[in-house]
Amino acid sequence: MTDNPNKKSLWDKIHLDPTMLLILLALLTYSALVIWSASGQDVGMMERKIGQIAMGVVIMIVMAQIPPRVYEGWAPYLYIFCIILLVAVDAFGAISKGAQRWLDLGIVRFQPSEIAKIAVPLMVARFINRDVCPPSLKNTGIALVLIFLPTLLVAAQPDLGTRS
Repeated sequence: MTDNPNKKSLWDKIHLDPTMLLILLALLTYSALVIWSASGQDVGMMERKIGQIAMGVVIMIVMAQIPPRVYEGWAPYLYIFCIILLVAVDAFGAISKGAQRWLDLGIVRFQPSEIAKIAVPLMVARFINRDVCPPSLKNTGIALVLIFLPTLLVAAQPDLGTRS
């Protein structure tokens, strides 16, 4: 009996690389154990961390089911939204421990710089993907501006943890 070349494995169907998933799970397990050890073996903290890891893995699997072209289509909107939020932090941001870097929407409080960590690479990848290789000097400059604008807005915020 011969294998059907059109038959996809489970990993192909869920769009995940088993080796990468195994490495990720090993790193997550190690980080959870380090946190458990550093927390004085606090069971409650460990339960929260395991819940966060499980939620992250589920979100990763769900996001892997979305075709890359969809992300490419979202990139400009997410980038513009990110820039607007970064500007809004300067005007309306909540001050915490002397730093104005949070947006408080009442039910949720978040740092727009975290959205920038997703929006900027998506936008630059979208822009560079449409160019010939190697990219022209003009297109390289545009890509650098796409990176530099949110970087300046984040650098203006007194949040040294996000700058690294």
